[in-house]
Amino acid sequence: METPKALKDTYNRWQKAGRTKQSPSHWKPQAWARQLPEYASILESLPERPIGRTDGIKLVGDVTTEESAVRAFILAMIWGYGPVGYGPFRTRRVLESHDAPARLLEIAKIARSQGGLAAFEHIERRRGKDRGYLKYLGPAFGTKYLYFLTASVATVAPAPVMDAVVARWFRKNVDGSSLNVIPWDSRSYGEFLTHLDYWSKSLVGDGSEPLNLADVEYLVFASGASFELRTEWSEEWEKAEARVSVGDLVDRLRAVFTVAPNIDDEAAQLIDELETALESRLQVEEVD
Repeated sequence: METPKALKDTYNRWQKAGRTKQSPSHWKPQAWARQLPEYASILESLPERPIGRTDGIKLVGDVTTEESAVRAFILAMIWGYGPVGYGPFRTRRVLESHDAPARLLEIAKIARSQGGLAAFEHIERRRGKDRGYLKYLGPAFGTKYLYFLTASVATVAPAPVMDAVVARWFRKNVDGSSLNVIPWDSRSYGEFLTHLDYWSKSLVGDGSEPLNLADVEYLVFASGASFELRTEWSEEWEKAEARVSVGDLVDRLRAVFTVAPNIDDEAAQLIDELETALESRLQVEEVD
């Protein structure tokens, strides 16, 4: 196993920049309150200022009740979606799925006692038996919830986020990689963790401060983000590949709406329908 040059370069820039933290996510409390009126007390308990990784970890607190699990989930979604206008709508859909608070709590208990991979595997098993299990919650944002749950306790290692940006970076920079972030695929998450663990050790061969897996995930994200330029050492925008994947198309469409945060429910629904239609078409072509 080798450490990709792209990651080494990003790590060196990060070191020179003083290991700067990821920029916090701006969010609009009013937009979230409109979509989640039944969770007004939770939203009011959160700061209106931008929320970063460190802030989120401190704000999670104890997760021992369904209400506290929902609070941790909403917090992770606010951090993950930031100012994107469809974030509250998509979060509401997950919370409206059957028995969502209880299911979020059971995941929290597993994540905090056994770690992120165990929680990921649990979700995969439950999804295999019941496709409605936390419907609309995919690994990209599900692992953001797992990250906040695990990074806020000392009993387990922080569970890194595995999203579409990370998966594309792996496809480009890691030979033989096949990370899958559309279904819940614990094999992919295990592969992801294995690589991050190796890189966390190889990158500090110069005797610098140790890295945990979440640190390396952040570097991978910074290196691979094609529409995020939030720090002085971020990568330049990536050139589009000749053959664009369905995930790339949908991600770019969503990225456009980042600068139009007042996107309504209907527009957000259209994005989801487009993704479903493209995925279905791709499956038909593969069968043919």
